[in-house]
Amino acid sequence: MRRHLALAAVTVFVLLCRAATADDLSRVFVYSQRDTPARSWMTIVCDGERIAEVKQGFFFALNVRPGRHSLSLADGVPISVEVRSGEQAFVRIDWNHDVRRPPIPVLNRVVEERAMREMLFLTYVDTKRIHSAFVPGVDPRPPESPQLRTREPQ
Repeated sequence: MRRHLALAAVTVFVLLCRAATADDLSRVFVYSQRDTPARSWMTIVCDGERIAEVKQGFFFALNVRPGRHSLSLADGVPISVEVRSGEQAFVRIDWNHDVRRPPIPVLNRVVEERAMREMLFLTYVDTKRIHSAFVPGVDPRPPESPQLRTREPQ
């Protein structure tokens, strides 16, 4: 009887730890606007691990532990992103142009309000473009509930 009680206590402890860990995650959104030179799929790497691919008009979310994380592209300029528990960060793929060379992709952090406007009509990446369990297979944003506008009577 004591053995079963101890086993049940350990099981409850492990489940509570997992639930606390899941709530402790932060989210980083990575996106590329529609009007960029990113016409082919680019692989994004987080802390040395290949996580997903993105191109113009697409985005994905990455669940990470709180702290500092390094995001990079194969041929681009990396960025260090620090997130707190339960916080969201937004990273956009921009481009550095010069006449003497092809454009270089640059990752930039964007404030939430601007990123939400820019991501409004972007598409979440397909599951075949996801390479990590830390990237959800579907768009994690809450669905938009359209509101009809009515005109004031004249």
